[in-house]
Amino acid sequence: MLLDYLKLIRPLNCAMGALGTLAAVFISGGGPIDGYVLGAVTASLAMAAGNVLNDYTDVEIDGIAHPDRPLPSGRIGRQRALYLSTALFLLAVLASLPLGVSVFIIVLINVSLMVAYETVAKKNPAGNMIISYLVGSIFLFGGAIAGRARGALPLFLLAFFATFGREIAKGIEDAEGDRGKRRTIALINPRMARSLSAAFVTLAIALSPLPYLCGILSGVYMALVMIADALFIYSAVKLLKGERASSTMRYSMLVALISFIGGAI
Repeated sequence: MLLDYLKLIRPLNCAMGALGTLAAVFISGGGPIDGYVLGAVTASLAMAAGNVLNDYTDVEIDGIAHPDRPLPSGRIGRQRALYLSTALFLLAVLASLPLGVSVFIIVLINVSLMVAYETVAKKNPAGNMIISYLVGSIFLFGGAIAGRARGALPLFLLAFFATFGREIAKGIEDAEGDRGKRRTIALINPRMARSLSAAFVTLAIALSPLPYLCGILSGVYMALVMIADALFIYSAVKLLKGERASSTMRYSMLVALISFIGGAI
């Protein structure tokens, strides 16, 4: 039974969320150790709650594609999973309270958007925007913990636009599997989807000097982010040629994160 609950929560994903938060706090200038700890705990709890809610809302799909998972197999009841998700979301909000009003507000907004995504938005283009915001908001979250939420805004914008571009690219690649189940930009207009994805990636490239120009990150960032920009340009070219590009974008985003950390050292 314990193993089934762990499968619902997905500890590895939660650990990645915690590490991302620690990196975001460090990039934003650091802070007291309790800020790092509570930030990581809050992010882990919120991700765990979202993972459980995801399985709760996808139980019918998983019953066909993954019948051995805890909910479709009946090893854990749906109602119990809903209670667990609700409790974890509440714990995430409570854990954020000692971190200050701005952190609490960000967590409250993010929890609301996570619920909205799983219940109504993930089957339409609004879901792409919510995911992009949630990825970018880790820098707002880290910045607020470090007391520099406004300074984290350029990092948020870069992450938001790059993620939005990649989400659309993923939709293009998943179009056949999504047909009849979701209403993505790629299914509405494939050519427009490619152009939009390339446009958002290009916007991220154009804005990439901002953290350096605003004095947030050092010259090391600029040296490293040029590698990420080159990979993003390659991704945009692949997109416009009708080729798959989401994997290249993923590597671009990883290099961008490394450049953030390098620029903060």
